[in-house]
Amino acid sequence: MPMVRARDMIVLGLMLLGSHAMAMVTPSLASEVRAGLLLQTDDGRRSAALLQHTTVSFDISGLLVRTRVEQAFVHQGDGWVEGIYSFPLPDDAAVDRLRMQIGERLIEGQIHAREEARQRYEQARVQGKRASIVEQQRPNIFTTSVANIAPGDRVVIAIEYQQRAGYSGGRFSLRFPLTLMPRYIPGTPLLPSEARIGDSDQRPAALIIDNRAFGWAAATDQVPDAALITPPVAASGEPLTHRVSLSARLKPGFALARVESRYHPVTVTSIAPGELAIELADESAIPDRDFALEWEAESGAQPVAALLEHEQDGAYYGSLMILPPAPESGATPLPRSLTLVLDISGSMHGASITQARQSLQQAIAALRPQDRFNIIVFNNRSYSLFERPLAASPVNRMQALTYIAGLEAEGGTEMAAAIKRALSQPEQPGYVEQLLFITDGAVGNEAALFNLIQARLGRQRLFTVGIGSAPNSYFMRKAAQLGRGTFTFIGSSGEVQQRMEALLGKLDAPQMTAIGIDSDEALELYPDRLPDLYPGEPLMVTFRARQRPGRLTLRGSTGERPWQQSLMLKTGAENPAISVLWGRERIAALMDDYRQAGDPSARDALRQQVVEAALAHHLVSRFTSLVAVDVTPSRPVGELLATQVEKNRLPHGTSQQQIFGLAKTATSAPLQIAMGLLLLLAAWLAHAQGRRLVSCCMAIRKECDHA
Repeated sequence: MPMVRARDMIVLGLMLLGSHAMAMVTPSLASEVRAGLLLQTDDGRRSAALLQHTTVSFDISGLLVRTRVEQAFVHQGDGWVEGIYSFPLPDDAAVDRLRMQIGERLIEGQIHAREEARQRYEQARVQGKRASIVEQQRPNIFTTSVANIAPGDRVVIAIEYQQRAGYSGGRFSLRFPLTLMPRYIPGTPLLPSEARIGDSDQRPAALIIDNRAFGWAAATDQVPDAALITPPVAASGEPLTHRVSLSARLKPGFALARVESRYHPVTVTSIAPGELAIELADESAIPDRDFALEWEAESGAQPVAALLEHEQDGAYYGSLMILPPAPESGATPLPRSLTLVLDISGSMHGASITQARQSLQQAIAALRPQDRFNIIVFNNRSYSLFERPLAASPVNRMQALTYIAGLEAEGGTEMAAAIKRALSQPEQPGYVEQLLFITDGAVGNEAALFNLIQARLGRQRLFTVGIGSAPNSYFMRKAAQLGRGTFTFIGSSGEVQQRMEALLGKLDAPQMTAIGIDSDEALELYPDRLPDLYPGEPLMVTFRARQRPGRLTLRGSTGERPWQQSLMLKTGAENPAISVLWGRERIAALMDDYRQAGDPSARDALRQQVVEAALAHHLVSRFTSLVAVDVTPSRPVGELLATQVEKNRLPHGTSQQQIFGLAKTATSAPLQIAMGLLLLLAAWLAHAQGRRLVSCCMAIRKECDHA
């Protein structure tokens, strides 16, 4: 065991104790490690929260959505302050712009490699200059830091991004997350001197403390960046002033049958021919659930193919949506072997477990006598109703429904064991093998789970159902992509039947497989692994070429029957955002390769390619950040700078007790509390006892893990 510093033991002890630690340590020690969640200067004064309001505006034109997110930080107290706020964005957002506004002064953000951007921010922070930085922790978790906010200052941070609207079954959709579900952090806690941030970033995790990333979870061997994805959460009943306003301009390009906001009342106004204005019915909303907007074309007005294009720096960029031909009707569906995997961890407590039970019940009711099925549930451990999939007989289905009715949500989210169990079941020759994975996705070790799915999928297809008011869309979408299935979101009990009927219809229909695209031009095409498609789903691709292709041929098969579709590409709608979308898709493909690469030199090469693509398209990524610095110092030399980490609300319908109580879903709470106390004691006795007590703590930890 390497030499362990007393400071390392103190830091790790406090991180393990989490929110419990602040009641147990002296004010001076708490100030040193910056573990507090409230703004507190060195003389003990506190002030009101900084983040006052977020304004979100969507500009929807056809398939493309340009979004602007403005975060207003208002400092109403005394002293100079730095504000840090972690927040969600859609996992497919191509973030390409940052603006910082102080009064009438605007500072435009610039893209840099992540380390360089952080160094620029830290230097400005120390020099007393106003600065801001936007960093990606996950494709759907970002952090904004704003340094040197003066008393009375109002600083507005504006972030802009590009994305495509969703489309399935004739409906277009847009989903915007408003809060973060606390993530379960599996693995063995690491000492700060041993941990690393990210897979190839060699900074020690102790610098997380120095860089003021106040996550409530300790770094582990499975989630080394845990502190960066676990921002503080407001206690139940704690008043927060932060509110959100949302508005949209919708120009669909076709006649609409309906526009609907799934979870927030809105007003819809026609402001010009073919253009609608959409606003919240209330001026602002509590940010505790996703905002979901859907719009549907009138019958016969749905697009069959749509091309968007842009030429830049001698290259042609195209974005294409194609609806493949519908499979022939009348074919007898093959019997299926359906394994239903349900998350019953503490984060699923309340409304989520109710929705999940309803979803399972509907799936069981849709089974045919010739089908087989099984149920696997998991929290800290995984459990299987049957040893293998059994016939969907009345007796077996009744046993399953009784089992479902007794399920309660508690404990951790050890998802890997459930995935292994589901993907290790005996093969079912003659059956279409499908997994239906129902969860809120509240995990921090997504990369390991994705690798597990890819390694063990075989002939099976994985479909994800995101449950709750703020599911982890990154996990849901990527797991379904790797599982060659689809993802579905269910945010309320009232939509379970409609959403599940649509999903079960896909499970029962023949999918279009072995899809490929041929062209008379060499294409750099993304996604580079084209997905299976189900009836009513389009193929959406972006590509780069020397010039516009004259013809594209789409090919594939439905069952054993091949099909082919040719398209002559004429002039498409011009939109400069297409190059940004292509850059975002390229980065996502490179990150998939990076996640699976085992050789350090291969990872370094892929990391460099990500940086090059992100810099070329001015995009925030895992390895690049946007930073804005005011050249004029504002904080006088010698004035103290306090740091405040802004809190997120728990998603609507979740239970703080179930997530952060002793039946904790976010960490193994009892063990971490015990380990935290042991390490603090070890630090206190370090000079007298040397390394013997630390070794004892580590031995106890191993015994606990073994047990």
